[in-house]
Amino acid sequence: MNIVFGLLLLCALVFVHELGHFFAARLCRVKVESFSIGMGPILLHKEIFGTDWRISAIPLGGYCAMKGEQDADAEFTKIDADSFYGRGAIFRAIIGAAGPFANAIFAALMLSVLALFPHPYYSATAEIDFPTEIESNAKKAGLCAGDKIVSIENEDVLDFSDISKIVQNYAGKTVKIQVERNGEKLFFDVAVSDDGKIGVTNLKKMTDSLPVHRAIAKGTFDAGKMIFLYVDGIISLFRTETKLTESINGPARITSELGAMTKYGFAPVLTFLSYISVALCVMNLLPLPVLDGWLILVSLVEAIFRVKIRGKARIIAQYAGIALLVALFLIATANDILFFLGGKQ
Repeated sequence: MNIVFGLLLLCALVFVHELGHFFAARLCRVKVESFSIGMGPILLHKEIFGTDWRISAIPLGGYCAMKGEQDADAEFTKIDADSFYGRGAIFRAIIGAAGPFANAIFAALMLSVLALFPHPYYSATAEIDFPTEIESNAKKAGLCAGDKIVSIENEDVLDFSDISKIVQNYAGKTVKIQVERNGEKLFFDVAVSDDGKIGVTNLKKMTDSLPVHRAIAKGTFDAGKMIFLYVDGIISLFRTETKLTESINGPARITSELGAMTKYGFAPVLTFLSYISVALCVMNLLPLPVLDGWLILVSLVEAIFRVKIRGKARIIAQYAGIALLVALFLIATANDILFFLGGKQ
């Protein structure tokens, strides 16, 4: 059932992305011949206002097929005015950017809706609680729920993620932890387990309900922060400490995790939907052939420098981009298989 829910939510995100392309194409006076949710054989279709709206058999992806998209190498005199290459390059850049922009707007909208209603969340600060499923060494040492960890072995703790980064270096040993409790600084000696843990978890809190204008502002800010963090994550793939083969999840795992979120209520679902929508936005803006970012780049180059990437150069670039995307897809699929077989946690 998780897979079913995940596919439905993923299709919704693809629909939003392609709808961005659709509206931009119509505004730029480019004819949209067909619009499909899903790929492969057509299950249902109906023509409305000159566009064939489709539901296709494979519930992954989708497309917004515009008139003349394959006419990149055609002579201008042979191209209809309402076709994709019959419009100016700047219009093609706008159409290309509209899909990722729609995903960014969708993420901001979901996070704005989330901000309208009070809901529980786990704080990213260094305030702690204790898991119920395991015995906590921190609790046995005298720490209390709500304590804020300030430092561990004289290393500053700025947020919750710093705790695990520090204590895993002291597996099987005892560490001195400084906490703040009701404005008072206290010190405790805490045993670290052999697997590098002290038995703490994020403190669960409740958000406030915000008025509409503040919710929109917060949702927009949080979406922008998500985009920044995702871009930083992509940049980290090129750093030596990050393994590419362990950093990419495939559609099966994303779909499964997206579906699994539905059992935890609306807040995790909207948050994860926003994250995946941001991922679609950023990934599609990469300047790789067959992605929106490549169309935007080529169109802007043509509009600014009057240089057209056509013919053999365009074909070579497209095949290179496809090869890279296939390689990334294979890595992601392998990671999915390892995850579902228990090879990764």
